[in-house]
Amino acid sequence: DNVTFGGYTVMSKGEVMGRMCFTACFLGIPYLFGSLNKTSHAYYFTADFKTGKISSTYLDQYQGPTKINDISVNENLKRTNLLIENVPDKQTYNLDILELNNKGEKTKKLNVKLDRERSINNARMTYIKNKDIVLIGTYAAGKKNYKQGGGSNVSTSIQGLFIGKIVDEKPQFIKFYNFSKFKQFFSYLNERSQKKVEKRIKRKEKKGEELDYKYNLLVHDIIEQEDTYIMVAEAFYPEYHTETYTTCTSNGCTTHTRLVFDGYRYTHAMIAGFSKDGELLWDNCFEIANILTFNLKERVKVLMQENNNIALVYNFGGKIYSKVFNGNNVVSSKESESIETNFPGDKVKTNFGSDIDFWYDNYMIAYGYQRIKNKDAEKGEKKRRTVFYFNKISYQ
Repeated sequence: DNVTFGGYTVMSKGEVMGRMCFTACFLGIPYLFGSLNKTSHAYYFTADFKTGKISSTYLDQYQGPTKINDISVNENLKRTNLLIENVPDKQTYNLDILELNNKGEKTKKLNVKLDRERSINNARMTYIKNKDIVLIGTYAAGKKNYKQGGGSNVSTSIQGLFIGKIVDEKPQFIKFYNFSKFKQFFSYLNERSQKKVEKRIKRKEKKGEELDYKYNLLVHDIIEQEDTYIMVAEAFYPEYHTETYTTCTSNGCTTHTRLVFDGYRYTHAMIAGFSKDGELLWDNCFEIANILTFNLKERVKVLMQENNNIALVYNFGGKIYSKVFNGNNVVSSKESESIETNFPGDKVKTNFGSDIDFWYDNYMIAYGYQRIKNKDAEKGEKKRRTVFYFNKISYQ
């Protein structure tokens, strides 16, 4: 009967300029008290559905940019955990886990120590055996992010993945893997593009540096399979195009250009297996070459099968795509199956709102909307119609 949600706010450029002017007027004294440091503020809210009461909490105990990176719920323990990212100064980076009871009251606090050379871009918490926690997410160069500002140290460029584990409320490890450590991460590219990336990686390694990648990743919750932690993440990037337009005044005409956001372009999904100690065991790649959308969400669904086979599936544009893995091995290459219509002569003109979800056993539900045209429709029936479909899909 309770829900917890939260996030962070970021100062506008006007607010930043105002604080700088205020600090300058008082000879820089406000800077010593951190007036310019806290460029983002973290809040969380708790709503009680029985009483209708909503309480808000501002995490004012933190100095510097602060962000709620993830919220997860332990149904068995009736606890909610907040993953807090905080940068109080240029030398310190904090990653805290705050435990809340069902009233939104703080009961515990755990700290995961990180070096300042790296910072978390995004992270997910997954409960293992009801109380232990596995952290998974992406990281970037910490110092670079601090200089960029923006309040939350979220960079458009990331360097790789990290995995961490907390057992009996004590951090056990946190390990970082640059994308170059994943053998199949770039396999969705053509051969020429792969070679270019490999050359860039080698040049960086000679300098003792890690390569930044213009990727973002939607990281799923960890899946436990026997002695292996299975990680699935979907890679995407924002896509733009340039428009040219002309404005005219009494003084003449001027040509301008502007960037227009087209949506998020999904490139591929990666799947990897880690040992219980966080060691990378294997990885593989699921190509996604046809999704451009304004709605950013997890598109790929995971179906655990017999003999440790894992099927990755997504539904888009009127087709269901799938690929089956077993560790480093590809059991079944990428396949596609079209969504069937009800009547002969149906021609699908548009697909939208499509998705797929796990149902039970080896069954999944695919659903979405279609605009259909049928020239051979019987008398009294519409030649054009919009339908909502849902299909039961079996994977053997």
